Amino acid sequence: MPRCASCHKELKIEGKIGRRDTCPSCGSELHSCNNCEFYEEGAYNQCRETQAERVLDKEKANFCDYFRLKT
Repeated sequence: MPRCASCHKELKIEGKIGRRDTCPSCGSELHSCNNCEFYEEGAYNQCRETQAERVLDKEKANFCDYFRLKT
């Protein structure tokens, strides 16, 4: 079950995460690097997806086409 990267509560979400979707518990934006399965601090640009564009603020919603909710 996926969890919010900010509050760590379980997310009961079906389907795709939209850019404006927020965590029902804490209100943080879900379509962000911190919630993506490709996010990794030690990787180049902190992303394991080599074709993704650089995102500076990893906690804010973004338009990345490679986003996949971390499980």
